[in-house]
Amino acid sequence: MAAPRALLFTTIQGHASIADSISKQLTKRGWHTLTAAFEDPALAFYRLVYRNAPWACGIYYRSLFLPFIRKQIAAYTKKSHRQVFEKAIKDFPTDIIIGTSYGFDSLILELQETLREKKLLPPKFINIVVDPRTFFATNLVKTADLNCVFDEEIARRCKELEPNANVVATGWFVRPEFESTTPKAKMREALGLDPHRLTFLFVAGSEGENKSAHLIPKLLEHKTPLQIVLACGSNQKLRDRFQPLVDQYADHSEKTFLTLPFTKELHRYVRAADLLVGKAGPNSIFEAAACGTPFFATTHISGQEDGNLEIISEYKIGYVEENLGKAAQMLDNILEHPEQLKTFDSHLQKLAKYNDQAVDRLVAAIAAVSSQQ
Repeated sequence: MAAPRALLFTTIQGHASIADSISKQLTKRGWHTLTAAFEDPALAFYRLVYRNAPWACGIYYRSLFLPFIRKQIAAYTKKSHRQVFEKAIKDFPTDIIIGTSYGFDSLILELQETLREKKLLPPKFINIVVDPRTFFATNLVKTADLNCVFDEEIARRCKELEPNANVVATGWFVRPEFESTTPKAKMREALGLDPHRLTFLFVAGSEGENKSAHLIPKLLEHKTPLQIVLACGSNQKLRDRFQPLVDQYADHSEKTFLTLPFTKELHRYVRAADLLVGKAGPNSIFEAAACGTPFFATTHISGQEDGNLEIISEYKIGYVEENLGKAAQMLDNILEHPEQLKTFDSHLQKLAKYNDQAVDRLVAAIAAVSSQQ
């Protein structure tokens, strides 16, 4: 029997991490995969809002529940994404299409309809809903063969919006490199950090959100020995702004502060950290859980990430405080009583185990819909 084939469509944002996770894990299971990505020019404006006024994204989020807006977006993406889409379809014949970006959805559905009109069997369309709780209306495709979501709660919400959609809870698709069991002290040592010192990792997100970083200067003044790593993503201006503080603590005996540009080695720092602080992006939350690292959410994108704050509290995997003054007080308390971080261990392990099985659930669900001709 020929190995299964899956063609994945994605964008260059956090969705790409989901596609990468699925592709890698399907490949390990003997599948052949190809991933096609498209960078929309509109991302330049998105980055500006994301970094400086994430609350404003809520306006866009709410607008997508209006059918007229979704229709206009579908018309636009049919044109903007077509060249990438048609090349991938030509280069990689497949029976399974997996989408992690709504920009390709209209083209996939169009392809399916065209093939049906020709009395040909279309590839199955497996749509990944890339929000774990509150979701973009565009990210749920009611006519997809399958919509994969994080858990039963978002499955319920999706069915409320589109009762006829085929929805299954699979878990979150975390890249394999984050599934580390290396002891934190050993990982710190491998990264050139003090293996025994309390370590905080601040993440600015793939697009370089910068609110959380304002907490760092005061933390470094605390009496507790501490090392802080600031992962700046693609925001070089953020890294440049903190360079004087890096220089200030370069030779400090009890404090270490360093910044990172965008890196493919972030998983090692997530595993090395005792606490991850930053924007409540879904990949960051679940990658931290996979590494056994509690998450402290200090901000989020209004609308699509509202539910991520719920998940942190519901699954008991960290802290939520978006008021920077109160967040600073909570971090001070953690420095005074770092043993409290251990209370999250069992909950992190439980969530990590659930997500570890996400691709197995995906494969089983694909087999089920594929048998329905």
